[in-house]
Amino acid sequence: MAVDTRVNLNVFARVAGSAGAVKPDRARARGTPAAFTAAIAPAPDGGAPLLLGPKMRPRDETIFWLSAAAEIEHALMVQYLFAAYSIDPQTVPTGSPQNEARDVKSRLLQIAREEMGHFITVQNLLHAVGGALHFGRQFSPFEAAIQPFRYRLEPLTLDSLAKYVIAESPNRPLSELTLRPNPADDAAIKQKIENDIVPRAKRSNGDVALWHVGAVFKRLGELFQSELADGDLRIDRPNLQATWGDWGYEAPRGTDGAMVLVDVIAGTSPAEVRQHALDAIKRLGDQGEAFDAPIADQDESHFERFLSLYERVEKLEATLGRPLALPVAPNPNTSPPPPPTSNVALAMGQDHLDAGRITKARTLRWAELCNIRYRILLGCLQHSLLLETATYETSGDRTPKGLLQYWTFAEMRRIKKIAEKLVELPKDDGGTLRAGPPFELPYSLRLPSHDADRWVGHAEVFAMARAFIEQNMVVADETGDDFLRFLAAADAQAAAIADALAHGTTLPAGTHDTDFRKAVRIMDEAVRGFSMVAPHGHFWRGVNLSTLLASPRIVPGDPDGSSLIHRLSLDQSDPGGMPRERPRITAERIAFLRDWIARGAPDNVPAGEVGIAAEPTLPREPAAGPTPLPAGLSFAQDVRPLFRDKDRSRMLFMFDLFVYDDVKANAVDILDVVSAGRMPCDVPWDSSKIAIFKKWMDDGLLP
Repeated sequence: MAVDTRVNLNVFARVAGSAGAVKPDRARARGTPAAFTAAIAPAPDGGAPLLLGPKMRPRDETIFWLSAAAEIEHALMVQYLFAAYSIDPQTVPTGSPQNEARDVKSRLLQIAREEMGHFITVQNLLHAVGGALHFGRQFSPFEAAIQPFRYRLEPLTLDSLAKYVIAESPNRPLSELTLRPNPADDAAIKQKIENDIVPRAKRSNGDVALWHVGAVFKRLGELFQSELADGDLRIDRPNLQATWGDWGYEAPRGTDGAMVLVDVIAGTSPAEVRQHALDAIKRLGDQGEAFDAPIADQDESHFERFLSLYERVEKLEATLGRPLALPVAPNPNTSPPPPPTSNVALAMGQDHLDAGRITKARTLRWAELCNIRYRILLGCLQHSLLLETATYETSGDRTPKGLLQYWTFAEMRRIKKIAEKLVELPKDDGGTLRAGPPFELPYSLRLPSHDADRWVGHAEVFAMARAFIEQNMVVADETGDDFLRFLAAADAQAAAIADALAHGTTLPAGTHDTDFRKAVRIMDEAVRGFSMVAPHGHFWRGVNLSTLLASPRIVPGDPDGSSLIHRLSLDQSDPGGMPRERPRITAERIAFLRDWIARGAPDNVPAGEVGIAAEPTLPREPAAGPTPLPAGLSFAQDVRPLFRDKDRSRMLFMFDLFVYDDVKANAVDILDVVSAGRMPCDVPWDSSKIAIFKKWMDDGLLP
């Protein structure tokens, strides 16, 4: 953004800092223990909060805060996704704990989906004031001032959950909140927040107090309410905006998830646009970042859901006797190791990368593939928000905008599969820490000014992805060949389509299906190609026409007598409607299905073939059993090598990790901090190192 760093930091001071000329970093370093205290610094005259530094014009400040909100939502989304992917229910013994772990993972994924909806709605708000779309994340010049906690991809722990609880919490004194209906339960959970969660969150954030995300939305509400002029609001931008029908999602019934919100900010007058913007900001706040909510809503609020997850994970890990998450390295990355240096400051600056640097060749290939898919997702999503066309032609075929949306959802599926592969793969040859999805941003998030050039860019990235898979991934020692070959073929088709759109030529044959294949593709795209547990399942997938017609859902020649058409036409709120958990199929596509059935539900040529197959899954990695430890472990041979020079230097003010007597005297405390993942602060110990230290203690702390 075209505002300098000093202004960015100073603007945030008035919202989340304190009164007077206190710099934001110093305000945070004070570490105010009240996580639920007011974040707004009132002006001396009772008017608007103080602005330290040059005051922006209202529209400029609105775009700044919307850009900040976009960065926050993007960062939270990928951190929540990473935490969810670090959980592997298959490693949990069968029975109740396994079901609990799977449920924890699904709830984290649902919150991440909702953050995606928030992120898209913020882009709609940027359209409404004529601002540039903002897809950045960390590394912006104002990251330290706006992010609620330092960006860190890390496995799910009580420490990470504590940060999520505080960042998403209402920024009010605890005494003003009602968290549980029973007074005794309410007092107990408030005590847990004050005595356990707040200190844990601060400690895991480098001993720096956390911001509350709601402060940003509080300020945005003020700007849209009374400071933006009518001329600042755009009434001609609704066709650029994302809609719930294209991007929304409903949580499965019976869970504590909520609807993925995607609000269009539209109206025929500035007053209507203003009201829709305020409604959207309030809905986002009520769901995830409520600033002033006095009563926690367990079914809606991210705060309450994270608080509930914290309690559940705490109990589940106590039952299991070990962490719920896999031993995943924090901040996995594909950056090459830097040259050796004797400069301590430069070396320490690499700590966050060293902790997660992936050097195992096979794992590195999967991590780079993940980054390519992430780049495609961001590029297609952003481009779709720059096109004013509809999603579907009157024929029910996807428009170019609809193709971009389809490719975006396809990459969401693929990133999930690749991420779950990465958390099973070792990050290097030297230890037992696993890798994880890096979510590294591409070299640029900017799209060209001319639409044709955007399509050229997509064609080049799809072609690059195909070449990378064929030249580097489909090798003799790799598993998942069917998935990789499927991906390469899909990339080839997408590259050809994008190239045709770039040059205004005819779309490649097979871009749009017909007859039976088109009918089943419409149904599959309605659930975005994902697997579903809803009652209707995927009856259209992996079958030929004869098998599909064997059920009573489709009556050839009689669309009105076909239950499929009836269920697809039901209102979104009707529990009998299809598809479940997703927006209803559009009128253009239902019209095609009606016409196809009325024509007798004809097959394609050649007849009898499967209409659409499921995207292949990736096989699990072989489980590596724990290596039995020998009896009589000693400090000199087994424990001393666990500590690095940097670990020793950081702890010398308390004791010497290279000295037997010092480690023996502090063994209980050392085991506590390494087991909790709090030390070392850059590369937490994996389970094998913790097991060695614990067995040394059990063996009698031998020298």
